[in-house]
Amino acid sequence: MLQNVCLAHSFYRDPGGEDVVFLAERDVLLSHGIAVQEFTQDNREFEHLTRWRQASRLLWNQPIRRGVRHTLRRTKAQLLHCHNIFPAISPSIYAAAADVGVPVVQTLHNFRLLCANPAFFRDGKVCELCLPRPFGWPGIVHACYRGSHVASAVLASMTGLHWLRGTWQESVTTYIALTEFSRQKFIEGGLPGNRIVVKPNFVSDPGFVSDVGTYALFVGRLSPEKGLHTLLQAWKELGGKIPLQIAGGGPLSQVMTSLPESVTWHGRVGREDVRKLMAGARLLVFPSECYENFPLVLIEAFAAGLPVIASDHGAAVSIVAHGETGLRFRPGDWQDLVRRVTELWDNSTRLKDMRLAARREYLQNYTPEVNFRLLVRIYENAVNNTVT
Repeated sequence: MLQNVCLAHSFYRDPGGEDVVFLAERDVLLSHGIAVQEFTQDNREFEHLTRWRQASRLLWNQPIRRGVRHTLRRTKAQLLHCHNIFPAISPSIYAAAADVGVPVVQTLHNFRLLCANPAFFRDGKVCELCLPRPFGWPGIVHACYRGSHVASAVLASMTGLHWLRGTWQESVTTYIALTEFSRQKFIEGGLPGNRIVVKPNFVSDPGFVSDVGTYALFVGRLSPEKGLHTLLQAWKELGGKIPLQIAGGGPLSQVMTSLPESVTWHGRVGREDVRKLMAGARLLVFPSECYENFPLVLIEAFAAGLPVIASDHGAAVSIVAHGETGLRFRPGDWQDLVRRVTELWDNSTRLKDMRLAARREYLQNYTPEVNFRLLVRIYENAVNNTVT
């Protein structure tokens, strides 16, 4: 019986969804009486190292191997579950688990193993040049990691070396993909399909709001890959007919200084404020132009009973059922977005049906309780089928 697990994660310089998921899964395990050991790092501290030491530890971090091995032995953890291991932890953590015969579960929060970006996005559009290659040289040529050829070369060397060594193929007992779309991409990239299971993320229940709201809502980072330009062009075309509220900050914040009267920008807001905005919205717009892996905002919307109008690719294909929990439009096509928003906005009967369907989808698939059962089943299967 599963009683004791170790969770490993390297927190990002700028807190994001992966950090939220790590903490949420930790808390749901603890709430069900499972002992949790944490092995965490902070990428901000990693960045203080010299470039040479950063590069060497990205490839193989021997101090991390020793530290994790000691933690696993001391706590007698039955399983090691890794979330983000880049750059501060490195694949050496898998060797630590092998040293003590502990199975490894790795959540695939992004496409880092296949793309330096890591969202298959370059020059304003989807790019899969590195997908079939064990060594992602196109990512180096195009400086896909932080706009740096050198940093991209280091990252490509790390992932490429471990592809060649068989680390990704052999050292992880079970991978968790967040959607079936993601699972298929990783299989295309070379991971063994029989080691990849699908388990979505989850959010706590904010409560269902039955009233139809009065505005459309966008929540997300203000950056090109999130489809901000497509969103604003669509609302320019709508000419003030439909109010839009935007929550988020980012590199395109300067664009928000000259908005039409129908658009309100709230800047970066906290999770509770996002929930309040969702409670007053009629629909959520998700115009992302990159392959999102699993944006929490989609299931937060479902939890509130909010239909979603989403780009027809990436995670949204697996999450948003067209015509049931929302509508999908061609990525980057602002005219198609206008059509979908207009189609749904004034159809009160369809909106009501979609609100109820979105709420049902949340209750069936994205609650903490449902996710706990899925997670424990994955852990138990990994413990019983350890790959050595």
